[in-house]
Order: sequence, then structure tokens, then C-alpha cells
Amino acid sequence: MSLWDHRLGDVLADTASSRPTPGGGSVAAVCGALGAGLVAMALEISRGKATPEAGARIDQVLDATKQLLVALRDHADRDVAVFEGYLQALALPRTTEEDQATRQAARSAAAVAATEAPLACAADLVAVLALAEAAGAVARSQVLSDVAAGADLLIGALHAVLRNVDINLPSIAADELRDRLGRRRAEVARQGEEVYHRVASAVALRA
Repeated sequence: MSLWDHRLGDVLADTASSRPTPGGGSVAAVCGALGAGLVAMALEISRGKATPEAGARIDQVLDATKQLLVALRDHADRDVAVFEGYLQALALPRTTEEDQATRQAARSAAAVAATEAPLACAADLVAVLALAEAAGAVARSQVLSDVAAGADLLIGALHAVLRNVDINLPSIAADELRDRLGRRRAEVARQGEEVYHRVASAVALRA
């Protein structure tokens, strides 16, 4: 069952329990999706009294935001799935040397998946932040605070989801792959911070 099929109160209760999921990555994706939702809401409200030219631009940004909102929804469920895969790898037997080799290979493969999944989520979070920047230029002044709040949630979600990358990178056996994923992590973090500050500046100039 998808995380999104549960009641919000149940998701919160599970998060605050001893259950391993939903964990940091999936909760980050949920927060990011809500941030994207706020950006979409600001655009929906703004399109009502927009000129045809402005309305066309709003629709373009809104359509892209809604597409990424769906992607962030999917990332929440993907995080649960890859973490469960990692737990399955850890549960493999390690009695014999062959068992240990099989377990280590499975653990490394699961660590790669558990690193690539949050990196993909992080890239989508940065993409929505870029759309929040565009929204800050076209949204009505009355809803700029919602654009800013959405951006706040998105950058927080980015920081949170990258925690999963940091904890899983050391478990990847291949040095070249580990280094490449580490560079991707640094780049997406840099991009996110740059775009977030542009959003804040754009909103402040119009406030």
C-alpha cells in the first residue's frame, strides 16, 4: 500500500513509533511534496485574474510543478521500498564464508539503491525550487508568502533527504561509484542552496 493511501494522522503516528518506516527519506519527500503543493496553490490562485500573457506563463510553471509533485509522491514510496530492501540484505545469513560474501554483495547493492533513490529525490526537489523561483516572479503578491513557505519546505526536505545519501555512501564497496555519487550529492546540495536563496530574494523584492 502506498504511503499516500494512509490517513495523515496514521502516517504521523507511524513516523513517531518504533517502526523503521516511514523514515527520514520518505518523510522528507512528503514534506517536499507539500512544499510543491504550496507553490502550485499560489499559482492556481494567481491565474484567476492574470492577463492572457501572464496566465500562459503561470500555466507553464504550474503544469511543471504538478508533474514534479507527482514525482515527489513517488519518491516517498520508493524510499520505503529501498530501505526495506536494505533491511532484507542485512538479514541474510552469514554463517559460512560464502554466506558472508553473498550478504556483503547484497548489502552493497542495496546501499547503492538507497543512495541513488534520495539523490533522485534531491534532484527533483531542486527542480521544484527552480519553479518556485519562477512562481515568485508571476504569482500575486497576496500569495508570495505561500511560495516562500513552499521553498522553505523544499530546502528543508533537500537537507533531510541528503542525510540518507551521507549514511549510505560508506557502505558502497566500489570506490569509483562511491566517489561519483558523492560528487552528485555535493552538486545537488550546491544547486539547491543557490536556487533557494534566489527564491528568497525574488519574494523579498516583490513583498
